[in-house]
Amino acid sequence: TFLDPPAPDALQAATSRLQRLGLVDDDGLPSDLGRRAARLPVDPPLARLLLEAEDGAEPDLQADVVDLVATLSVAGQLTGRSRDEADPDTPDCDATLRIRALRGQPIGDRPQRRHAVQEARRIAKQLRRLLRAPRTDSNHEPDREALAALILRADPSAAFVARRQGFAGDGLRVTLSPDSAVDPEAEALVVLEIRSQRKRGLKALHQATCALPVTRRFLATQGLGEERVGQPRFEGGRLLGLVRRELAGVLLAEREETLRGPT
Repeated sequence: TFLDPPAPDALQAATSRLQRLGLVDDDGLPSDLGRRAARLPVDPPLARLLLEAEDGAEPDLQADVVDLVATLSVAGQLTGRSRDEADPDTPDCDATLRIRALRGQPIGDRPQRRHAVQEARRIAKQLRRLLRAPRTDSNHEPDREALAALILRADPSAAFVARRQGFAGDGLRVTLSPDSAVDPEAEALVVLEIRSQRKRGLKALHQATCALPVTRRFLATQGLGEERVGQPRFEGGRLLGLVRRELAGVLLAEREETLRGPT
């Protein structure tokens, strides 16, 4: 019995994704980064994140990434739903929640799924050995902003901004999973895991199952989106223009600056 070959469109989409991550070259062959990623027992985007951390993250941040990737490498969630989102021990960030669950830190009233947590700890131990990565103090609280910035360096397409219905990113629209710890009113997200479902006759539904809430300005500081210059105007002998940085049609930040022609 032979496996059916992948559809050409699916194969092209997968190759393009690997190219954006820097794991294959323009000819579809493994890059140096791709060969390093191949030795890690996780999906390519997660391997790319581990390598980004290995190549320059502080020890605590690298430890956070290893633990987070381990939780994303097991089937399902590590915790059940919270009955009291106002509980001060309940994080408002899926990444923080996952890392806390793996480390046995407070996670509010969310029940732990013991077998999933044990499997995540086993994978984290394996990854630390392969990467020679440090452990961190069991009471260490992840730096959400540093973690979000590192994720975006590894994969800029992880950025999403709030729209009227859900969040929009790199040609994709997602909603938050009902299990997510993130406030649905968040300005923007950095998304690490998406689960898709397609019902007959309907468009595919995409749910973010692991997200970090961030601000639009934070995405702008990380260089996300595209800049556009509005209608210029003269003032005090200078030609001024309003520069707007947008992602998925949403304004992230704007500034006014002096426009200069080619020199």
